[in-house]
Parts: sequence; C-alpha cells; structure tokens
Amino acid sequence: MGRRLGMANMYGDYLEGLAAHLEFRLGRWDDAERRGREVVDRDQGTSVKGICLRLWRARLLVARGDLTDAHRLLDQVRAPSARTKAPALAMLLARGLTELALAEGRDADAIAAVRDGLAVAGDAHPDARTVLVALGLRALADQAAALLARRASTSVESVRREGDGLLASAEAVAAARSGSGLTADTVAWLGQCRAEHARLHGRPDEGVWAEVAAQWNLLNEPYPAAYAHWRHAEALLSRRASRPEVSAPLGAAAQVAQRLGARPLLTEIGRLARRARIPLDRPEAPRVRRKPVPFALTPRELEVLAHLADGRTNREIGRSLFVTEKTASFHVSGILGKLGVSTRSEAAAVAHRLGLLGDAAAGD
Repeated sequence: MGRRLGMANMYGDYLEGLAAHLEFRLGRWDDAERRGREVVDRDQGTSVKGICLRLWRARLLVARGDLTDAHRLLDQVRAPSARTKAPALAMLLARGLTELALAEGRDADAIAAVRDGLAVAGDAHPDARTVLVALGLRALADQAAALLARRASTSVESVRREGDGLLASAEAVAAARSGSGLTADTVAWLGQCRAEHARLHGRPDEGVWAEVAAQWNLLNEPYPAAYAHWRHAEALLSRRASRPEVSAPLGAAAQVAQRLGARPLLTEIGRLARRARIPLDRPEAPRVRRKPVPFALTPRELEVLAHLADGRTNREIGRSLFVTEKTASFHVSGILGKLGVSTRSEAAAVAHRLGLLGDAAAGD
C-alpha cells in the first residue's frame, strides 16, 4: 500500500532501518548488517529519518569494530542533528559518539559526549538519560583505573565525585518514575549504572554484574549481556576467585561475542582470560578415527563450505571466521577447484548431496 501511494521512501526505509536496529539488539547481526547497509545506501542522510538510520547503523559498526565506517556515518550526521534541535536525536548522537570513543579507548572524549548529551536533553527522555549515565560511569571507571595506574590519586577523587553525581541523577530519575513503573530496559541500565559506579570506586561487585547479565538475557539482548558477563568475571578475578568460578561467566561472554562478531569486546575478553590464565577454547574432545573427507578438503575449507552453503558472501564468511575477505575468497576458490564446480550454488549442492556439512560440524 505504501509503495502504491508513493510513501515507500518516506516510511519504508525508516521501518527497514528500525528493523535492522532491532535485529542488532536481538543479536542477529548479519541480518542487521545487510538490512542496515542497504537502507543507508539508499538514503541521502539530510532528514531526521536519514540521521536515525545512520545513528542506528553506527552502533552495529562500533560493536563489530568497523570504526572507520562508524566515524564516517557519525560525521555525516553531526551538523544535520544539531540543526534539528531535537533532544532525542542529540542523545542518540551522544550515545553513538560515546560508544565510539569507548571502543577507541578515548575515555575523556566519551565523558565529554555524555555531558553534552545530558545537557541538551535536560529532564526529557529519562530512559535515554539512564543509558548515557551508564556509559558515562563506564568511561569514568576506566579513566579512574588508568589514573590509579599512574598513581594520580587526587585526580581519581575528582573523577569519582563526577561519577557520584551521575549515579545520583539516574537514581533520582528512577525514583521519580517508580509510581508509573520503570521499563525493563531502564531497570537493566540502572543496574549497570550501579555496577559501573562500584567499579569506579574500586569495589567491583560480581553479584550486581551477575544480576545485570541475567536481566539482559531475559530481554533477549545478548550483546549487553556478554559485556556484563565479562565484567562479572573481572570482578570475580579481582577478589581472587577460583578459576572455575571465573571461567563460567568469561566463557559465556566469549561465546556470545564470537558468535556476534563483536571484535572489540572479544579482544577485552581475551585479555582478561590471559591475565587469569584461563583458556577460552573448548576442551578437546576425545580423538576418534573418522573416515577421510572427500576431495581432500581441509578443516578450514569445510568451515568455509558450511558458510558458503548458507548463502553467505565472502565478506560475511571472513567476519564469521575472523579472516579477511581476501582470505575467504581464496578458500572459496580452492573449494570450487577441489569439488570440480564453477559456481557457489553448485558447491553447496555437492556439499548437501555428499553430506560434507556434517563433516564440517564434526570438525568444528
């Protein structure tokens, strides 16, 4: 109906972009990538719709570590967003800038972006305010840790006082809305505010982080849940918990981050695992004698073939397996040559007919 009335460009792209954003939140990042990229490519980005599309897409790019593209999109919407003078857009932009700065380790810039967003919003949009406070407290906690490493105790106290003020503002917003009820999202973000505040003061609380992870899991939001699992493991390690205690939340975080392709988070998880001397790889299964794989396909080629049979592009295969698109293309060419076929669809048909995908799963 919308297309017949000529409204596809007005509403269709916005709804497509919103769908991509929801797919991102639900952990369907490959679908979000395809849908979000296509809709942004169709839009010029000067309207409120175009701003939203780019800000939503930038969140996925940051989470996946595609920071150059994220910079480009955020730069495109800075001036148009300011011209709209819409607090909701200002806060969405502030969130994007904060998440990008956090991913790049620019804690001071992240805090500045939070301040700007909160100043523009005033008392409006309490849910978005709580999100910004949580991100601001995260940046302040990281900044305090860096200052403590340099023995700058006076500066740490100043940072902690700012964090106290941020948490108080979030608690005040929650108290003001207690009668009408808080959304489940806001409850999760408020818990994260408290957990980050405890971390800021050098008292990481594994219990609070475990609750936050559980709340995000109930909301079917795997990415923030993985972040909370990582912080939960970090808090356990800080009190010298046993390796099995630490490895449970750390392994949960790693599993989700790897499935999503959340490379910056996966890097942090790996760093903590090395510090704790906890291997993240699954225990090696007992060796069993398997029949030779037809066509002399290697274990890596079997993995690539499984993705190819699912209809993924070389770029998507590379992201899933943490290799470059060029390397994925090299493997695909090798597979086609070994199978004696000329197209990807023919290779997929051979794989299904001969049961090669079962070998891929076993090898994985």
